[in-house]
Amino acid sequence: MGFVSGRETTHPDKGPEMLLYELGVASAHRRQGIGRALIETLAEVARERGCRGMWVGGGDGEQGGAGGLPVGGGGG
Repeated sequence: MGFVSGRETTHPDKGPEMLLYELGVASAHRRQGIGRALIETLAEVARERGCRGMWVGGGDGEQGGAGGLPVGGGGG
């Protein structure tokens, strides 16, 4: 049906953040909120681990682009 993977990274000046590394939903199950639910679950994991944000990067030829979402209670 779908999957998400993330990678926790630590920036020396910012502390821990979560990188949304992969997200996929089978074509037959798209447009049903599954991708959103997977992202929300990863954001919850990030909060539990003390991450102050979650971000996704996009390169040439990929949909989307670099962006960040606040997930933690940390400052900044």
